[in-house]
Amino acid sequence: MSSETDGERQQIIDRLFRMPHQVDTPTRPTYKVDGSRYMYDYHFKILVIGDIATGKTCLIHRFLDDVCSSQYIPTTTMDFLGKIVNIQGRRIKLQIYDSPGRDKNPMGGSYYKGVMGLVLVYDIASRDSFNSLGTWIRIIQEYCHPDVLVVLCGNKVDLDNVRMVRVKDGQSLAEIYNYAFFETSARRGDNVHVMFTWLGEAILSYVYYLESQTKPNASPVEEPEAVSETPPTDSSVQTIQKKKKMCILSYSYLFPFAFGMQLMHTTRCAVIHKVTAQIS
Repeated sequence: MSSETDGERQQIIDRLFRMPHQVDTPTRPTYKVDGSRYMYDYHFKILVIGDIATGKTCLIHRFLDDVCSSQYIPTTTMDFLGKIVNIQGRRIKLQIYDSPGRDKNPMGGSYYKGVMGLVLVYDIASRDSFNSLGTWIRIIQEYCHPDVLVVLCGNKVDLDNVRMVRVKDGQSLAEIYNYAFFETSARRGDNVHVMFTWLGEAILSYVYYLESQTKPNASPVEEPEAVSETPPTDSSVQTIQKKKKMCILSYSYLFPFAFGMQLMHTTRCAVIHKVTAQIS
């Protein structure tokens, strides 16, 4: 892979996810090994937002290090951590930003610049955290590019016995705004890796589409390898399906995205719901 090709690819990504009012900026630095080989093929910025005490930090640490602290320490400043994952044969660096829940508009929205994926988190045991999602959604609409991929995440399914937000409430809200929807438990690890990996795969599929559109004299677009219509499963998902008999995961999307660009490929255009069981 030549440095010229990688540079062009990153410029495509930067142009797409630059806010309309932003000016051109130099391409972000890319780390190299031995002066020729890149440590990763793509760099995706993901922002995790939501009210305080919804488990945002625990979700990130569960995905990165497979740990979750039982001690609650509120996040007071924006922080970020990274992880390189292999998706569709590519090395993808997911740069995940953890936002302070008290501040819904940090630095006038500057942290939303260049974001390619968002995880909007609420606590299923806190109706207030769900009711405040409207404020977060308005911020997303104001500061993020219309083609950004958003995942609505109902966290803390380990507290299902004190649940205040029904699964279908989260599903309905996600469908209204065409967001993906997952329910997770940062404490137990349910669906956390599945969610972040799905998000990285969805962004990569969209980038592949953009690259195919920028080729001169391109023939009719051959669809890139799409996001799997059946999300990956892990033992934690299977375990909770058996024990709780509840809906763990549901998501919907129009491939690759159905946001600003209205990319409607009939062969992939489908709304998908993966429901493990109905809740009365």
